[in-house]
This record gives sequence, C-alpha cells and structure tokens, in this order.
Amino acid sequence: PVYNVAQYLSKCLDTLIEQKGLDYEIILVNDGSLDYSGDICDKYATANTNIHVIHQENSGVSAARNRGLEHAKGKYISFVDADDFVSKEYIHELLKLAYKDVDLGLYNYIRWISDRKQEVGRLNLLSGKYVDMKKLFFEVCSLEIVCLSVCLALYKREIIEKYHIRFDETMKTCEDFMFSIDYYQYIKSFEVINKPLYFYRQNEYSATIKRNLQHGIDYTKVYNRIISILEKDEEMKHYSIGLFNQRWSRWIVALIANFKMQGYGNNIINQYVYSQPYFVPTLHMRSEGIRFKIDHFLLCHRWSWGCYAYIRLLENIKRLSGRYKL
Repeated sequence: PVYNVAQYLSKCLDTLIEQKGLDYEIILVNDGSLDYSGDICDKYATANTNIHVIHQENSGVSAARNRGLEHAKGKYISFVDADDFVSKEYIHELLKLAYKDVDLGLYNYIRWISDRKQEVGRLNLLSGKYVDMKKLFFEVCSLEIVCLSVCLALYKREIIEKYHIRFDETMKTCEDFMFSIDYYQYIKSFEVINKPLYFYRQNEYSATIKRNLQHGIDYTKVYNRIISILEKDEEMKHYSIGLFNQRWSRWIVALIANFKMQGYGNNIINQYVYSQPYFVPTLHMRSEGIRFKIDHFLLCHRWSWGCYAYIRLLENIKRLSGRYKL
C-alpha cells in the first residue's frame, strides 16, 4: 500500500529492486496519494518490468492490501509498507522459504528510529521449522508483534485464496493481526528465520501520534479473537494468560493516554473505551509485576489523566535510557 509517502518511497523500492536475477513481482497500490507518490510508482514501473502499479481512490490500507491480493500471481505473498524498507537478503531469504514449500515463514525486523538509533525486534522463536502450532499461538496470545504483523511473514497464496482470507476494511488498527490469526488456523507448520530482514520506521515520539477513536472499538475484535483461542486450549491458557493480561492492560492504558493527549474528555473516553465489551473483563485480569499493578490501578479507577501522565513518564524514561521498549 502507498499513501503520501513520497519522502520514503524511493528508498523502499530501491531496496526491493536491487535484488536482481530473482523471480518475483512487486505490486504497488497507490491509495489516492495527494503528494507525488503515484508519480514515483509509475516511474519505477516504467523502468522495472516486475513492478505493477494500481491507482485507486483513497480507501484505506486494508482495501489497498486486498486489491493487491486480487492481482497477485505469485505462489507466495509478503507485504511491505511503503515507508519502510528491507535488507539486501530479503528476497533471497524469502525465496529459500518458498523453495521449501512452507505454509508460513516468519522473520525478525529492526525498528529504525533514526539513522543513529535502531533496535532489533523481539522474536522469541529460534530459526528452524516448527510443527507444534501451540508455539505460534503462544506468541499470538502474548501479543508478540513479530508473530502478528503481516510485514514480517511470508504467506502461501493458495491458502489465502482457498479460504478467502482478506483484511477487514472496517478496522482502523490491528487489521493485520486479524489477517494473520485467520491465516494461522489453516496451516500445519511454519518456519522461522530469526534474523532481521525488515526495517520498520518508528517515530521516536510515537506516543504522540494521534490514534483514531475507531481504535477503541477495533480492540473488541482483537480481544474476542485472542480469548477464543485461549478458551479452546487450557494448557495454552495456563501458560500465556498472565503475559496476555499484562500486555493487554498496557495496550488499554496507552490508548486512553493517547485519547487524553488529543484533548478528548471523559465522555468520549467512556464511549470508546470504558463502555467497550473488553473493558470490564480487563478490570478482572490478574498477573504479576509492578507495571501491571500500576496499569490495573489506573484502569480500575478510570483515571484518564493518570494514564496520560504515566505513559508520558515511561516515554521520557525510554528516551533518557536510549531504548524504545522497557
């Protein structure tokens, strides 16, 4: 998907096309960009026969990805956001996975905060093939981004089309998480490459990026899907529920803080968070650790300003310590 990323798009495409002599196609869906991103797409397509451009009215990232899936012809599918870029080994490593006929490939990433500041993502699985799907779903239920983001996976198109797996165009966030979870239920094995192949541009001040109010509603779908997985497997629930509770509570505190940062009052936050189906169950979650206890206290008291102050404090600590995650 391409939307108003003219300043980053050439870097993204250059890292893809420099991998010559390999059989792959690049589909660019220009989602109604208002800058000159569309012109850049056309320029690269003219110079590279394996690049195909689709121009459409602005419909959102999910619609753009779905449009790309409709036109894809390859045996495997991977997704790259147009403001990110990939390693020199990216296509080569993905083709190695394809030659093994894997159902799914997962790989790590580097969080590119600035030219002088990067962090390797957290991928808890060692390199190799896995047939125990519980290992994958444990990572999913622990809300591990590497096992949920579509930009860090290689998918078999046959499975996508057989079960008509698509992105939910009504969602403003976590639509890729839902796509991945939908896909995982139809695979029998997966393979991991535990080294960074993808570079994700992360704004150092990401906590200040405005989140759409729809996020508060979309979280209901994510919560319901994860809980449904846990309820089906007591063993998985036993081992992962504590970590899920910690990270889910952290998500909700961060969401409230973001809404407060945007100036939304308690009536709006009540409508889009406190009144959502996931909120009361969140208050009954149990886990260990001081951060969870703070999160739980803030949520139980519906202290929106406290959430905002707490997240700002954590952001300042992270910047002073030179880390993106604590």
